[in-house]
Amino acid sequence: MAECMAEKNTDIPENRCGYVLEFGEMNFIGDRSAWIERTNPVCCWRSVWKSHDETERCIWHADVDEKPLTELITRRGNDAERLDGAILRNLPKKGEMLSLGGCTLLGARLSNSEFQNVDFSNTDLSGADFTDANLQYTDFTDAELEGTGFRRATITQANFTGATITRSGFIEADLHGANFTDSDLSGADFTDADLRWGDLTDSFLRTADFTDADLQDADLSDADARYAKFRHATLQDAVFTRTDCRDVTFTSTLLYDTVFSDTRINSKTIFFNPKTTFYDSIMSRPSCIYEENPHIAEQLPKNIHPLEAAKWVYRRLEILHEENALSEEAREFHISKEEVERALYWKRGKYGPWGVKTLMWHLTRHGESVKRVLTWWGGVILSSGLLFAGLGGVRDSTNTEYAITSLSQLWTIAGWQEVLMNIYFSITTFSTIMDGGLAPAGNGMRVIVAIESIIGALLVALLVFVLGRRTAR
Repeated sequence: MAECMAEKNTDIPENRCGYVLEFGEMNFIGDRSAWIERTNPVCCWRSVWKSHDETERCIWHADVDEKPLTELITRRGNDAERLDGAILRNLPKKGEMLSLGGCTLLGARLSNSEFQNVDFSNTDLSGADFTDANLQYTDFTDAELEGTGFRRATITQANFTGATITRSGFIEADLHGANFTDSDLSGADFTDADLRWGDLTDSFLRTADFTDADLQDADLSDADARYAKFRHATLQDAVFTRTDCRDVTFTSTLLYDTVFSDTRINSKTIFFNPKTTFYDSIMSRPSCIYEENPHIAEQLPKNIHPLEAAKWVYRRLEILHEENALSEEAREFHISKEEVERALYWKRGKYGPWGVKTLMWHLTRHGESVKRVLTWWGGVILSSGLLFAGLGGVRDSTNTEYAITSLSQLWTIAGWQEVLMNIYFSITTFSTIMDGGLAPAGNGMRVIVAIESIIGALLVALLVFVLGRRTAR
């Protein structure tokens, strides 16, 4: 192919192809000058394909389906060639193998063809279209695949080691077992793709979109996945060892048995929908897909209940956030784990453990809320003080009694002094300090004092427990 910087060459002989890839025929981001600098357009000087004179193009650029593979192999040669804009649609599956390794096929149209075991290593396929193609076991080692389309393609066991696959589209593609080791996949679109058992170790996955993709058992170790999206993806048994997952979105993702080892995350790594999850709220907590949708059980291993899977996910995310010094988020995942376990106890008829978990939820939010414990402190002290005042009150060392005998007393200063004296006595009783100058004025009061002393001791112990947990994080 001779170089031709013009869009068309008017001096092309009739027996020559004369095809030139034009601006707009391939997926390119940038202006025309940048495209010319990137592609260095050339004019095809090959002979016109004699068996199809009406095409006035060579066998590579003739707009014809199902070209004879044997003739393509014969005309291919052994050297790297410029085959920009080549049309190889609907090629049938035959015993012969076409080797295109080292060639340049910018903007090539390769849809619905059989390319099993074809060699595309070191090939520049930027902007090419492989829609519905069969690429099983195909070798794309060190290939340039920027903006290449693989929609619905079958790419099982293909090798993409060291390939540059930025902005490529793998929508609905079957990629299970594909090898992307050390590849540049930044901005690639894997929406609804099948990447089971895929190898993406050491890959550059920034801004890649894996929405609805199946990455079960995939290996993403040592990958840079910053800003990637895994919305609704299946990541069960996937491996994220030493993976950079900062700013990654994992909303509604299946994460049971996913390996997060030395994984790097930050506060912008999203595991649940931020519109419904408020980490600072006492009443709400994060919830995963296994808890939200029990029908997901069909995608879990046999005999694993969705709530068991949810419990596992919450525990793993709690540890992951602790490892990355995100203690507030770790607390919320701990709470979600305890709540799911409480639901499991109820479902399995274990009402004793369920009662303990329920009590811990209401008292301490499963050991994580100082505010809730202190609220109980205030409630017990205040209610006990009011009970004291209404049930006989307290007596000081001079036998003076402080009690409320009618509601009208509450509207007087003296009445409130009586109440405050009983609340003070309640505080000393709750804290087990006891004021030697005050004593209960009746037997009924003594029972309430004993009960408050026990409750106070328990709530003080719970506060120490919660503070200890928070400090330990």
